[in-house]
Amino acid sequence: MPAIIAQVNVAVKAEYGERASQVAGCFPFGRKIFARCRDDLLETYLGALIDNLQKLAPALVVTLRSDWLALHQSSGTAGAQKATAEASRRNARRGLERELYLNLLALAQNFPLQPEKLNLFMQPSLLFPHRGHKAAPSIPVEG
Repeated sequence: MPAIIAQVNVAVKAEYGERASQVAGCFPFGRKIFARCRDDLLETYLGALIDNLQKLAPALVVTLRSDWLALHQSSGTAGAQKATAEASRRNARRGLERELYLNLLALAQNFPLQPEKLNLFMQPSLLFPHRGHKAAPSIPVEG
């Protein structure tokens, strides 16, 4: 997208001059705003640019609009896929935590008053909720 915006900027400046009102109409906040703003604002700025270009260079409008739509759709799809993957991982982690606690209860039932057996059958650190990439605290085991 930045390359297309640069091409449009150069084309408008070449046609009307560096300081022409047409350049200011198409790029009232300069070119950098297109690289720095959020997607919802970008759509507004592109809309204004496209409206101005419609009068000046209709052929550029088709390219600009189609490239923006493709980029915006792929960005939205990637965001949705990421959210779905994160939710799946969280749900899998919760399921694992539940099963580990059930295993702990079964071990306590099968080996009463023998906490040293816990380390033989499982990793106690996995019993704690996952907090980012920090290591989970270990359970002290009396011997």
